[in-house]
Amino acid sequence: EVRGDPRVVRVLDALAVRRGRETADVAARAGLGVAETSSVLGMLELEGAVARPDGGWVRRPASR
Repeated sequence: EVRGDPRVVRVLDALAVRRGRETADVAARAGLGVAETSSVLGMLELEGAVARPDGGWVRRPASR
């Protein structure tokens, strides 16, 4: 399950609900590489846990 992955927790913790963040910023905050972060964000986007409405990643309010 995606939610049990510690990388997922780190990425979700690095995101805000209102202020979008670039992938590189999320990666730096999560302590992960950009490619790894991009992969995790893609999985979370498919689940509906994150969105990229204006070019920056945000956590959807009900994702935790």
